Amino acid sequence: MQRNIAFACGCGQSSPSPLHLFVRAALVFTMTLLSAGIARAQTLAENESTCASQDYTAVTPDIRISACNAVIQSGQVTGQNLAAAYYWRGVAYNEKTDFDSGIKDFNAALGLNPNFADPYYDLGWAYDAKGDYDTAIKDYSKAIQLSPSAAAYSSRAGAEFAKGDYAAAIQDDTAAITLGP
Repeated sequence: MQRNIAFACGCGQSSPSPLHLFVRAALVFTMTLLSAGIARAQTLAENESTCASQDYTAVTPDIRISACNAVIQSGQVTGQNLAAAYYWRGVAYNEKTDFDSGIKDFNAALGLNPNFADPYYDLGWAYDAKGDYDTAIKDYSKAIQLSPSAAAYSSRAGAEFAKGDYAAAIQDDTAAITLGP
């Protein structure tokens, strides 16, 4: 039995098949959404805001990485702002426990702004999570040198404790308590 191909695909018919009507309607709907701006790309300013957002509930690590990628690849951001984009992308990688990628981004941020304390802290955190306590302590120490914080002292104390250096851990926890939250 030979089948009529034109009938099966709706080609050559005088009236369109239900499938053709559905496809046309879907295309019109999609084009309407696009022309209305609902499915538009984010602007550089929006990407910068999303990249550096501290709303960890609304901005997932993948959303942050995507926004930071757009900022970094735009070619329009330099200096401290580019360092911040690398830093925030590194934070997102740390959240995903992709510590090697986080470490690369924190080092890129520090290459652009070596006096930026936050990447040193998060480098310490990444190395701490990887069990490299000596490197973690070195990075926490640099963060403390640049911008003393209870979090950095407490984190360094944790790495010192993991190494068995209890006296140093107590000293740093005491400093953290003195600085407060």
